Amino acid sequence: MSRREAFEQAVSPHTRGLYAFIRHLNRGVCDDIYQEAMLAAWQGFERIRDPDALRPWLYGIARRKAMDAYRRQYRRDAREESWPDELPQEGFEGHSVLKLDLDQALSTLKAEDRALLYLLFNQGFTCLQAGEALGIPEGTVKSRLYALKRRLRLMMGDREETA
Repeated sequence: MSRREAFEQAVSPHTRGLYAFIRHLNRGVCDDIYQEAMLAAWQGFERIRDPDALRPWLYGIARRKAMDAYRRQYRRDAREESWPDELPQEGFEGHSVLKLDLDQALSTLKAEDRALLYLLFNQGFTCLQAGEALGIPEGTVKSRLYALKRRLRLMMGDREETA
């Protein structure tokens, strides 16, 4: 099997989720970021020995490329912007009023926290995988997740009691 075939076979199961993750982080230039991430993955593919490490490694590359694009855009525009507040529609189904409340609550979170929640709940990452993708320890992922859940419950008025 050629290097190209091995790369395509290993990476292809992750491409849709990876693209959705990039779109979530930086909708404006997601095609460019995706291409940069795939190029970087191609260049470093031979260093990956453990197949289980591939997915978090790819998402880590994508996150870094999205951050680079965000910094370039910030410098170019010379104005302060936050990351898009929109969340992908898939994975957050439910009652429309509850969804609006949830979207509003999520939009108040920092981009890093939204990315963490997206990886865990939309992409099905484990805490360890999310930590590897975001460049933080697993324990930090768990403590942030605990704090984020608590914060969102407070912001949502603990709707579980009324549902």
